[in-house]
Amino acid sequence: MSPRSGVWAVWALVAIACDRSPPPPVVELPFEASTLSGTVRASGSSALQPLLNLAKERFERLHPEVNIEIAGGGSKKGLVDVASGAVDLGSSDIPAPPDLAQRLHDHPVAILVYAPMAHRGPATEGISALSLEQLQAIYGGQITRWSELGGADRPIVVINRGAGSGTRQVFADRVMDGRPFVETQTEDNSGALVAKLIRTPGAISYLSLAFEAEALQTISLRIDGQVVSPTPRAVRDGQWPLTAVAHVYTLGEPSPLAAAFLAFLRSAELEAPIAALGGFLPLREQAQAELSP
Repeated sequence: MSPRSGVWAVWALVAIACDRSPPPPVVELPFEASTLSGTVRASGSSALQPLLNLAKERFERLHPEVNIEIAGGGSKKGLVDVASGAVDLGSSDIPAPPDLAQRLHDHPVAILVYAPMAHRGPATEGISALSLEQLQAIYGGQITRWSELGGADRPIVVINRGAGSGTRQVFADRVMDGRPFVETQTEDNSGALVAKLIRTPGAISYLSLAFEAEALQTISLRIDGQVVSPTPRAVRDGQWPLTAVAHVYTLGEPSPLAAAFLAFLRSAELEAPIAALGGFLPLREQAQAELSP
């Protein structure tokens, strides 16, 4: 195994190396449908919104008297909101910083999988994979034209995530390795970013795989001379480095209704839909035991 391969093995099932909290067990729902009513408010990571929206739709169908309100704003906003009591749940791609972690309860719910994505068009035609060094140079401002990577002689339009984005922090940790980002346009919301990439020839950014689209080109990574694609197997084998634990935080113990929704997020009933959603893998105890460093 080469040194770089060893690094990615350490990140197997990603961020678990940084987040040592045990994975949530598959649990039984604690309440019957007839006893559940009220509202749960959540804010935070836009990368987690597809997962939370999936759970919301199914949970509200089971419990008609319940309303789950989900807003984005970025991981850091979710952490600040839940710490202040403005929302019941704060979703985040990244662990809470120490000053907030002392007050918050962490409920990891899944593994998030990210990938570089670019506008599908003449500029990127023929480019299916990039090395981490090439991504560093793109986001560091050293590579500015697609022709330098084997594409057409057109400018690279770099779109970064906002400062409050957990996805940006994951990309900074896994790809930039401490190198500064070039000054460029930013987009906080994943859905808005997809729309911007689709309408901007030559554009590139990075997103959760849950936001893949036909009009976008998902770019694989060239690692140790081999092309690695963001498949579930590559994630489980520790070959795909762009991953993170999806956290949902509460301020102290959750309310009974919030606890029921969190239990649903971690229930066996939702594992198959999560896997089918794309961009997420269920966070299972067996998987962590096999794949953690």
